[in-house]
Amino acid sequence: MNADDRKHVVLLGLFITSLTASNYLAAKIATLGSISGVSLLVPAGVVAYAATFTITDIIGEVYREKSSEDCCARWFYFTAPHTTVLVCSNDLADRSFSARA
Repeated sequence: MNADDRKHVVLLGLFITSLTASNYLAAKIATLGSISGVSLLVPAGVVAYAATFTITDIIGEVYREKSSEDCCARWFYFTAPHTTVLVCSNDLADRSFSARA
């Protein structure tokens, strides 16, 4: 593996990590500050999600557009089973909790 391939793998890892983090952080609310006394509330995943656009732009410009599309497809293939397990486990936890009540 040459240095160019290593950089591509690092960018792919950062992309997958930031997109997965944005999915988890989407449920959290963050305050970005206030404007004229009004708090600016946003989902915390916004910051991590913004990084994904930068990373895909870098991958698309440096390595080619096809590589950027592959990056998004890989994220989906890695995340779909993980999300399915999380949804099923939450559903099972809700059922077992309501059965005890």
